[in-house]
Amino acid sequence: MDIPKEFLSKEFLGQFKSQEDVREFLKDLHVTSVRIRAGQSFRV
Repeated sequence: MDIPKEFLSKEFLGQFKSQEDVREFLKDLHVTSVRIRAGQSFRV
């Protein structure tokens, strides 16, 4: 799996201060992707 270069930038990675921040981001990303695939609004 290729990781988009944007996800490896210092600016993007700098927003995460802890493992909990990463966990919350991934949870929100998952919810958003499921909603998009289900045809629902992507607002969390």
